[in-house]
Amino acid sequence: MLSEIASLGGSNAVLRFHDPDFSVEEQKKAIEAGIRPQILEKTELGSSQIKQAYFGLTLTLGTRKETIPVAFYAEEIEYQILTTLRKMIRNPADSGIGILSIPGTLSTTGPEAGKDTIRIFANQILKEEYGTLSEVRLEEEDIQDSLHTLLWIGGGALSETAFYRLDQFLMRGGNLILLFKSMDFRLEPPNREKGIETNSIVAGIAKPTPRIEEQNRIFESYGFRVNTDLVLDPNRSLPIGPLMEVEPGVIGRYAYPPWIIAGSSREMLSEVSPFTKTLKNLLLPWVSSLTLFPDRQPNVKMEPILSSSEEAEIRSSIVALGEKKIFATPIRSGNKKIILGAVLEGSFRSAFASAPTIFKKSNPFLKQTPEGKSSRILAIGSPYLVSDLLAYPETRKIYQESNIPFLLNALDISGGDADLIQIRGKKSAFLKLNPFSDTEKITFSFLNILGIPSLLGLYTYLKMRHRNSLRGKNPES
Repeated sequence: MLSEIASLGGSNAVLRFHDPDFSVEEQKKAIEAGIRPQILEKTELGSSQIKQAYFGLTLTLGTRKETIPVAFYAEEIEYQILTTLRKMIRNPADSGIGILSIPGTLSTTGPEAGKDTIRIFANQILKEEYGTLSEVRLEEEDIQDSLHTLLWIGGGALSETAFYRLDQFLMRGGNLILLFKSMDFRLEPPNREKGIETNSIVAGIAKPTPRIEEQNRIFESYGFRVNTDLVLDPNRSLPIGPLMEVEPGVIGRYAYPPWIIAGSSREMLSEVSPFTKTLKNLLLPWVSSLTLFPDRQPNVKMEPILSSSEEAEIRSSIVALGEKKIFATPIRSGNKKIILGAVLEGSFRSAFASAPTIFKKSNPFLKQTPEGKSSRILAIGSPYLVSDLLAYPETRKIYQESNIPFLLNALDISGGDADLIQIRGKKSAFLKLNPFSDTEKITFSFLNILGIPSLLGLYTYLKMRHRNSLRGKNPES
């Protein structure tokens, strides 16, 4: 694989292999470069051997050097090399990405991690991938021309001043990635040892966020709204909480309907959109539905990319979140898919007829996206895709292998960079076990109760019959 990667660079890439086992000097070079030996133990027939192995890589680009201390898994090496090279060639102060900071957005700082914080995503994941990101305070400042993408994670409502600044950013051909919160509730912080427990949300009641209708009027001018509801999808949801007897003799976890797993095999992820076609699954916790209004922006293509199954139900306004309260009212299927995420792309018309008075002397007013440029909005009705809550053991795998790659791909697409999208898709491998149908349950119950004992009885009978026939042929025995 390393040889294949190096061959793509032609004469510009040189691949050198060093074997630290060859000499002490080579070992010293590896350690000085930051490649530490890994201890391997081989055990067979009561004996064991211990060996030191060096699995690291050092990349050199001009005068710059970066070390990958451990490059062991073949499926990850390509990603490790490309992300390290991108880090070496980028300008640390020019990520082109800003994070919106207004009252209601999820916090990137604070002493505790919970459902309304994104410290891990903002301060570790994004910083490692793109360097330092700008914090955009729309109420106080314009969006810099150097930014091509604005991340809005959480809720909040914009004043006219902030609204106009966002509008003109879109008219310049900007990208908005919106993970919006239209419903809010309190959640007890998870226990670090036990992780996420459903009892922490038993008393939870979700209500519309303050000024949500005011903010939705802004969104509607661009062709969509985030509804004040939560979508429940019982057959496509994630089991969480403590182990318990879910059926007589069966230990497991109850599926939690507000935590939807959108899977490509169930046609809940678009197979044609570049945002989702490489994904297998995506976890959507506490997600609200979207409504699209194509007539509001006739020159904009509006494409749903995330949806529920046809068995899902919408619960509006005030929604109980505890498991018992959810199931106290039977979940009624609407027999149609519900839009949970969409991409709006094209030439947008401004929501303003003219510039507000305070902006008259500043930059010229843009009525629509200029010819030759395209604006884009990626809208999803949940900010919790990258919440710190998902870093706990029960959801860490899908957080790392599906949700984070999805957002990183969205940022790369917005910046016109497609190098890593396919590679990240290979890691989106969280597979959910589909529930048994009623027919399958009856079949397996029959096999457990009658089938297996009958087979054992038949085997015993045939074994005894065979033994008796052998005795009849050999009287001396």
